[in-house]
Amino acid sequence: MYSIVVSCGGYYRFNEFREFIEDTGGLVIRRDSLTIRRGIFFLRNELRALCVVPEDEVENVTREASRIKGEIEIPVVAADAGERILSCFRIHHMLAGSDWKSADEIESLTGIPADGILDTMVEMELLERRHEGEYEYRIPVTED
Repeated sequence: MYSIVVSCGGYYRFNEFREFIEDTGGLVIRRDSLTIRRGIFFLRNELRALCVVPEDEVENVTREASRIKGEIEIPVVAADAGERILSCFRIHHMLAGSDWKSADEIESLTGIPADGILDTMVEMELLERRHEGEYEYRIPVTED
């Protein structure tokens, strides 16, 4: 099973943390940044990342976050929101290492209704979409 965690910390070494999450079999679902100020004075930039990690890796993820001067929070998530987050993870996991798949193929392989979740994943840049007769989806290809 998987747990939903929120990583809080600075930008410093976030890519290293993301790689650690992916190495454990997890996924960074969303990343938000904010600037902390007091009046006109800048205090710091902070990054918050919503992650899905295997339950047995939560302690290791917490240790890794501490090592890079961050923290892990375990949020209280409504059941329907938690299910949608885990559905995003299952779809992403199924598409890993594969080529373009239609919404119908994704739905039949995962058993997850594709009603809106694929569009949401495209908006979050977890998937990319093309239109060749029908919409097809894949994990974005990045150049390293």
